[in-house]
Amino acid sequence: MYSFVAGAPKGTLSFATDGPQALGARTFSTMAEATQYLQTPEYQKLKRMITSLQLTQ
Repeated sequence: MYSFVAGAPKGTLSFATDGPQALGARTFSTMAEATQYLQTPEYQKLKRMITSLQLTQ
């Protein structure tokens, strides 16, 4: 699984994992289940943490 962050000061950043079966990876059986997860406190906390990251030199 690859994630990309565009617009970084020195170009695009990318992150990779071993894939959906990586230890601790969350998977969903349906799109509805995944959409419901977006409303959970766990997701909100993770989103705040990830979006608070700042690039420094």
